[in-house]
Amino acid sequence: MIEFKGRLSNKCKKYLIKSSWQLGFFVVIAVCIPFIILSIVLSIMDDWVYLVMLLPIGLFIFFASLKPETRAYRELYGKNGKIYDGELTWHITIERDIMFAEGIQRSETKNLSNVKKVVDMGEWYKIYFYFPYKSNLFICQKDLLVKGTIEEFEELFSDKIIRKKFNNNINNEPL
Repeated sequence: MIEFKGRLSNKCKKYLIKSSWQLGFFVVIAVCIPFIILSIVLSIMDDWVYLVMLLPIGLFIFFASLKPETRAYRELYGKNGKIYDGELTWHITIERDIMFAEGIQRSETKNLSNVKKVVDMGEWYKIYFYFPYKSNLFICQKDLLVKGTIEEFEELFSDKIIRKKFNNNINNEPL
């Protein structure tokens, strides 16, 4: 059994929030594109009034584009927007062929057979799954390991681990 439990570091938390925002923004854009095309086609074929549909679509895209670290995001989303300021408690358990994760007001269970790759980000591991089992909840911060060892973890995913290379800047951001 391997278990990670505790509060995420600021660096890990910022990565998690940024990747969650990017995923959400991509979904919003993917959903809006057909409506934009439909609005333009209907306005060309029938009447220009259909262009009015672009206004709520544009507002939807605008609100989705607000990054969590901005003041506007915090004011707009209130309590949920404060996740950026607060502490995130994480709990990930790997036992036999099952992975269980608890995070931001949700929990998920995945099979080890669905793991596509494990990226070593330096201070944490990010576990990626095959489609349709995608999840951004499986982030294993190395210093939160309470049961098992890093060697056991790396042995479990030995053929799937990818080491991220970092440039030598102050933030230690991945290339």
